[in-house]
Amino acid sequence: MKLIIHFAFTIFLFSSQLFAQSVTISPSGTSALIDAKSTTGGTTLPNMNMSQRGALTPKPGLQVFCNNCSPVGPYVYDGTQWKAMFNIANGNTTIYSVGQQAQGGTVIWVDDSGQHGLVAAPEDVPVVNFGFPYGNKGIKWGNMLYKAEDVNQNEPLHVGAMGPGVYDGEKNTDVIVNKLGWDSYAAFLCRQMNFNRYGGWYLPSLAELLLIYENKNILTGLSKTVKLDAYYWSSNEGSQTEAVMVNLVDGEVSNYNKSSTYHTAGDFPYYAHRARAVRRF
Repeated sequence: MKLIIHFAFTIFLFSSQLFAQSVTISPSGTSALIDAKSTTGGTTLPNMNMSQRGALTPKPGLQVFCNNCSPVGPYVYDGTQWKAMFNIANGNTTIYSVGQQAQGGTVIWVDDSGQHGLVAAPEDVPVVNFGFPYGNKGIKWGNMLYKAEDVNQNEPLHVGAMGPGVYDGEKNTDVIVNKLGWDSYAAFLCRQMNFNRYGGWYLPSLAELLLIYENKNILTGLSKTVKLDAYYWSSNEGSQTEAVMVNLVDGEVSNYNKSSTYHTAGDFPYYAHRARAVRRF
């Protein structure tokens, strides 16, 4: 049964015309629950700024109008993040979404504008087989850094790759390469990569690597190539001798020796250390 509510508004505007508007509510229907008809007005979403939106406890599907986001406009909460409601491909403007194949890899994060974010490379950084059992292959984070004048008598130094956030991996990678130079280690090899004619790849920060883990189930272009039995290096140092890794199976964050290419745990003899490059766009 349809419950039809008619609202009549008498508006005195210039010629004192009468405008009739109707809202149809169909709780048992299979189409629209609410059908609003009007030739003189529209509906609006709750209007708020980014800070006010951030204070909400949203459910998936919640819609608001953000008046100072980039771009300004309506947003919907998809269960994990706010997304601009309109995908635009106009002229030089393209709106991206997580899981999309673009910019040389798989999109793993986009900002509020939908125009900028991060992509993960379509494959791991190539590694050397050191002859481990079961064919395991690994890659080191880098070598230890010492004072040049007294290598044998000093404790290792911090490289200085400390930025943990989104986009910090690029700066971390440059710091590592500038300090450690040319060699077969994760950050340097990431910088040398080129996929689908795109350069600018780098070793992800901890936050960027966790984005791969958090989105692995919807990243269809990535799930076939990520080795989920391996640990992946971030570009973050844990100490003078260790760097931070993430297990892409369960999201475990741990520190391991920078020059190690594998580690042992439990009954499994070798867990290879791997790297997956990202780039910003």
